[in-house]
Amino acid sequence: MNPLIDLDRILTVALNGAHAAWLDPVMVFFSRVYVWVPLYLAAIVLLFCKLPWRKALIGTLVLVAAFAFTDIFTHWLKEHAFLRLRPCEDPALSGMIHLLEKHGSLYGFPSGHAANTFGFSLASAWLLKRRWWSIPLFCWAAMVSYSRIYVGKHFLGDVLGGAAFGLLVGGAAILLMHLIFKGIDKRCTA
Repeated sequence: MNPLIDLDRILTVALNGAHAAWLDPVMVFFSRVYVWVPLYLAAIVLLFCKLPWRKALIGTLVLVAAFAFTDIFTHWLKEHAFLRLRPCEDPALSGMIHLLEKHGSLYGFPSGHAANTFGFSLASAWLLKRRWWSIPLFCWAAMVSYSRIYVGKHFLGDVLGGAAFGLLVGGAAILLMHLIFKGIDKRCTA
């Protein structure tokens, strides 16, 4: 495990160290959860414009539940299961991390930001089935995830683990919606 942890540290320091004064506020902006709200609202509006109201409502509820699950469960994993220090708390990286946010909690694996954004991106992309929506959405998720490394709060491994968990939850949300929608379609044609 040590060679992987060492590689993760090296890559994180490189990604975190690739900063510029003009980019700092941009990355801090992408790291803020409240700036995601317009995107979530846009997704809900698009759902109600594209889908019948029952499917749009179910899709919205499943998206909210998936987001809540990734958020709560990644926090639990960080604090009770993995206990991996954030780069800004890692004594081996003391003085090497460009920190743009307050320290916050000690632990960072897996990244809740990455899990939330990738889970939401996958599930809403499936619901809307529009390339013009899906491609920018995944770019946004990648940017949010990279911003967490850039601001000094996560290792690359934290972000990759969070993204994988988010995609898993997003896939489960898709399966759930598919089954519910199939039941709705059967009832409407009967």
